[in-house]
Amino acid sequence: MFTVDVATWLAGRRAVVTGGASGLGRAVAAQLAAGGADVWTIDLSAARETQHHGAGTIHQIPGDITRESDVDDFLAAVTHDGAPIDLLVNNAGIGGPYAPVEDVDLDAFRTVLDVNVMGQVILTKKAVPSLRGRSSRPGASGADGGPASVVFVSSAAGKLGYPMRSPYATSKWGVVGLTKTLAWELGAAGIRVNAVLPGIVDTPLARQVLADRSAALGTTSDELWGRFLSRNALPTPVVVDDVVNTVLFLLSPLAGHISGQALSVDGGADSIAVMDR
Repeated sequence: MFTVDVATWLAGRRAVVTGGASGLGRAVAAQLAAGGADVWTIDLSAARETQHHGAGTIHQIPGDITRESDVDDFLAAVTHDGAPIDLLVNNAGIGGPYAPVEDVDLDAFRTVLDVNVMGQVILTKKAVPSLRGRSSRPGASGADGGPASVVFVSSAAGKLGYPMRSPYATSKWGVVGLTKTLAWELGAAGIRVNAVLPGIVDTPLARQVLADRSAALGTTSDELWGRFLSRNALPTPVVVDDVVNTVLFLLSPLAGHISGQALSVDGGADSIAVMDR
């Protein structure tokens, strides 16, 4: 497995990962901590605990990113000692319903937007003062890991249409728009903002999405997986490590002049127009 060498820049960095209790978020948190970062995660399903992991630490705090009071309490804990946030990974998200738009319950549509867009907005908005504090700190460039960096986890559905999943696709396009806008708003402070757009990855959320879709189509998950891979330039599935490595690259000084970008990690699924239905 190739992973960005984190040994020289993550030690002592303070990182926030939303949706960090499982799946991709947990994998990102673990890799950051392995390099020596002080990682704080917020997740509805998290148990409040602190774990030593590699050279760093992971602090899990239960909370709902759509509730301002939960986010306020979480960020107060993260910055309890006055140290600023160096790295922010907005990963939390839900899949939502699988149905044609006329059959989608509007409350279910709003819930997807609340979590996948407004939750990211609330946490990022409230974290910005701390991120600015990091980037204005003397020496916040070069050898000590560079200025603050933010990565949003969108989806291939944030660049392409996604039939039968209008709430999810709408939310993920929104995340890309937020990414590009904040890159401009925060760029003067030296804060980089990017998004990673995974294709279908083997996570609990992806497994549920695939199961729902295959049931609706009257097929099997394996057959549907094969269809997805047949439309990739690379005929192998995207794995969690592929996405983790991309997130770490965008956070790191190796991406020192990359901002406002939406980087696909989907095996080339967006490189060709699919003409069949």
